Amino acid sequence: VTEVVPTVTFDDLVAELPAAPDVVVIDTEGFDYEVVKLLNVPRRKPRLVMYEHKHLAAADQNASVELFISAGYQLAVLG
Repeated sequence: VTEVVPTVTFDDLVAELPAAPDVVVIDTEGFDYEVVKLLNVPRRKPRLVMYEHKHLAAADQNASVELFISAGYQLAVLG
């Protein structure tokens, strides 16, 4: 069975909102860093970003930490 599912880019979704989100939660089972990059953290600067790092490759874990630090965030690693 094939089903067509409507999709929207993150940029288009945010453009439809009355204000940019302050909190972003990402849980995409190993694809989290790719979504973090799409979020464009340095430009959007949400107050809180929660994402799952458990399933990330070590290189992506390190790159995500560097991305947030370079954008001025403080990090807390849980779990």
